[in-house]
Amino acid sequence: KGIGVAMFSFSDPAKLKPLVDTYKANIRNAEPVGEFVYDKIMAIAPMFCLPDGEEARSLYDAGNASHIRGHFSVYFDTIPQYAERLKHIPRPIPQTKLRQLIREAFKDPNVKGPVATGAIEPEFLYRNGICVGDPDEVTRIVARYRDIGLDQLVFIPATGWHIPHEKTLESIAVTGEKVLPRFR
Repeated sequence: KGIGVAMFSFSDPAKLKPLVDTYKANIRNAEPVGEFVYDKIMAIAPMFCLPDGEEARSLYDAGNASHIRGHFSVYFDTIPQYAERLKHIPRPIPQTKLRQLIREAFKDPNVKGPVATGAIEPEFLYRNGICVGDPDEVTRIVARYRDIGLDQLVFIPATGWHIPHEKTLESIAVTGEKVLPRFR
């Protein structure tokens, strides 16, 4: 339809390459629903970048992806594995019910989060496209997305009650000062 693509990327960026290649090969044949074909493809990935990569990994691990699995499994019910869990609940879902569902999901060991879990080490993060570490490490990971042909990468800065707000702001600043200029 010529409207471009936006997707979450919570695994190895190499897994996206066949999809990116297929999109790029076929977008030129789009019959646009608007005035023009928008031929860009973008992914969204987690990010936490500090001058000290060990500190970045430690803080990210403290507030890691397992803390978002409850929210993700309720609010992203268009993902088949999550939709199945919630298909019996009438829509719209009241806020009090949403909070109850999130609490239940946090307690359910069968609910998996969207972000790869494992030892928060540089190679694990690199392999899974999780942009966490020092500026050189994050640059190396971001380059993987560029190298598969993505046009844009949007970061989800690591935030939450486990990470001091000042550190999230520092991460955004360090990324802007030390990582992004390498991709101009």
